[in-house]
Amino acid sequence: MEIIQIFEPFYNATLELSGCKYVTISIVIPTFGCLQASLLVDPNDSLNVRVLKKVLNYWKNMYTEKYGIFTNKILIAATFLDVRTKLFGRFPDEIRKEFLKEAKNTIKTIISEFTTEQKKNF
Repeated sequence: MEIIQIFEPFYNATLELSGCKYVTISIVIPTFGCLQASLLVDPNDSLNVRVLKKVLNYWKNMYTEKYGIFTNKILIAATFLDVRTKLFGRFPDEIRKEFLKEAKNTIKTIISEFTTEQKKNF
């Protein structure tokens, strides 16, 4: 039962990110933040659970680094533009402030590259 509970957030994340009837780019960062939180070791975890969390954490870190999940400017901006996730509320204050700063800077950069016509329509 413990093992199933460890994999449940991954199952839920897969379902959420596989949605085809709604936009999913804005939930990538919050979803990985939830996965990260679910893999924190609890002192009450059994040895099997701690080992499994360590292994899953390793692969989650490899994946997030390979694809730049927490550093990708477009993902950060997309998360900010979604009213459900724009405050990066599930993250510690320092990280949340960095995300907000990066999102605003990315959006400013994108807008600054608009043509005059695009700026009029914006």
